Amino acid sequence: MAEIDQNIYISTGKQADNTRQDRRKARQKWGAAETSLLVEGLYEHGVGNWKKILTDPKYPFREDRTAVDLKDRFRTLYPNEYESLYGKKAKRKTKITNNDQSKSDMVTFAKKPHRPKNKFTPEEDNALKLGVEKYGNSWTKIASDQQFNLMHRRGQDLRDRCRVAYPDIYARFSKSRKSKHVGKSDPHILKKFYALPFQTSTIQKPETSNVLT
Repeated sequence: MAEIDQNIYISTGKQADNTRQDRRKARQKWGAAETSLLVEGLYEHGVGNWKKILTDPKYPFREDRTAVDLKDRFRTLYPNEYESLYGKKAKRKTKITNNDQSKSDMVTFAKKPHRPKNKFTPEEDNALKLGVEKYGNSWTKIASDQQFNLMHRRGQDLRDRCRVAYPDIYARFSKSRKSKHVGKSDPHILKKFYALPFQTSTIQKPETSNVLT
């Protein structure tokens, strides 16, 4: 009788492990709509506040999403930015503790970004567009030019804002860089964001031009 109970326990345990693995696999599938929600949440709450983004009712993610899923998706979309914020050690820790929810949360919230969490104001958006007209995609120069009063923003913040809010402008000034920076993250990120809902004006560009290959 004890042997039968033990076999039942082992069988049930294996089934539970398989169920957990199936759920993890399902959580890994991201669509354009959810990716769009994540990007909007990043601009509102800032990188690192994964739980706030996940629980914000304005961003209806799937019920089985976790804060770790959001962080992993950010790492996939922005590999260079992720490493600059968290460093290589944190990146390795995330891989090691990916199956442990409590430990992963500790790693997720261990380091916060330094970027401003405030939304861009209309004045900042106008200054950004003027800066792009003057310096092109030299985001650091735009941020450091006192004429535009954007010194409190990082070049990375300005680049991301331009890419999301003004995709046509971003694409126009990034064409000259794409052939010179093969293998870097920015062209790949831009290609992924062509599929997002808030970039419907440029969604056909990858199919009709040879810029993104």
